[in-house]
Amino acid sequence: MPKFFFGCESDDPTTTYAFAAKANPFGSKLGAVLSSDISHFDVPDMTRVLEEAWELVEEKSMSEEDFSSFTFGNAVSLWASLNPDFFRGTVVEKQVKQHLARAAETQQAAAAS
Repeated sequence: MPKFFFGCESDDPTTTYAFAAKANPFGSKLGAVLSSDISHFDVPDMTRVLEEAWELVEEKSMSEEDFSSFTFGNAVSLWASLNPDFFRGTVVEKQVKQHLARAAETQQAAAAS
């Protein structure tokens, strides 16, 4: 699990380098987090920000798994590592618990091998 996280704009094609395990040293992936540009002057329609981010998957630059990490998993890892109750009482609380449980299983399996 990454210990460093980086905010990346939704439509920045260089974000895909954060997930380029074949190109990154030791096969690593960086903790890229969707850092929405909704409030930027050049975003006329805030409902299109996530749609633009999805174009990275449509263009085969990013896998769906990496997109999930970019838009959800890495943010969960960041905030829950600082405060395990950060998402308590939110609409994503159940999904966060599931994500953290899967991440813990993956870490345990990696440690055992």
